[in-house]
Amino acid sequence: MTPSPGQQTSSPPASLRGILLALLFCALPATYLFLNKDRIREYWLYLTEDRQAVRLAYTALSADWTEQRLRERFGHLPLRCTSSSPRHLGDRACAVDVESHNGIPTVFMTFFFTSGRLSHVSFNVPWWAHASARRSIESVHGKRVAAQFLPLSGVRLEGWRLPGGAALFYNSDRSMNPLEWNSIFWSSAESCASRGCFTPR
Repeated sequence: MTPSPGQQTSSPPASLRGILLALLFCALPATYLFLNKDRIREYWLYLTEDRQAVRLAYTALSADWTEQRLRERFGHLPLRCTSSSPRHLGDRACAVDVESHNGIPTVFMTFFFTSGRLSHVSFNVPWWAHASARRSIESVHGKRVAAQFLPLSGVRLEGWRLPGGAALFYNSDRSMNPLEWNSIFWSSAESCASRGCFTPR
């Protein structure tokens, strides 16, 4: 049955639909690039700058580290410190640009301080080096002692206990977004004692 003139609906011409689809296909990658612009910049700098490789045993880190000690250790490298830091990680953060740490490709390292003492460190590993970073950790510290079954905030962590009460964490799964990096995350013994790094079974 043919609808009456009052019931008929009009649809956009084929040419207009094509334009709308083209705009949509252009908008999606543009939005993706915009949302990841900071990561793109970090990767660009990482791939184009001449950076140095460093070695730093996770067991050498402790709350005894201060910003001054960090500057003495890595003062020859680009070092950026700011008072703006995620509140749960510390009140001050210092980022160090490197090529790798302990042979693991690393975009940058971030040291977090609470009341002047080191509380956490994040070693940010390129997306493509996820598996090799885990192998490197296991070669030194053995198999993980704990792992999250379900993701928290989209991330599942696995962990290693370090001598003295500190802990090391790593994201179990590589992100679906190739512009995201993986994080090897160190927490001090003091932080683990106050917040709890491992949940008892």
